[in-house]
Amino acid sequence: MRLPVVQALPPVNPRAWSPEDPDDDHYVPPPPEPLPKAEAPTRLAIGAVILGLVLIGLYLIGELPGLGAVLGGASFLGGTATLVSRMRTDDDDDDPDPHHGAVV
Repeated sequence: MRLPVVQALPPVNPRAWSPEDPDDDHYVPPPPEPLPKAEAPTRLAIGAVILGLVLIGLYLIGELPGLGAVLGGASFLGGTATLVSRMRTDDDDDDPDPHHGAVV
C-alpha cells in the first residue's frame, strides 16, 4: 500500500501581504453627541472633591496643620456623597426589553 504524496506550498512572506481593497466594508461611526452641561450642584461637588484632595495632599507634605486635613476629608467625603446621591438610576418600568438582551 502506497501513501499519497502531498505537495507543499511555497512559504509566504507576511510582510508582503496587502489588503485587496482598503475601503471595502469600512464602518465610519457617526459623530458623538455633545455632553450635556453639568448642573451647579454637580460642579460644586466636583470642586469639593478636588479641594479635599488638595487639602489632604498639603497636609501630607507638611504645609497645612491638622485642621486642614479634617476640612479636606470632610470636603472630599461631602463631594463624593453628593455625586453618588445625584447619580441617575435607570428604573424605567415601561422598558420593552427589561433584560437588555440581544435580539437574535
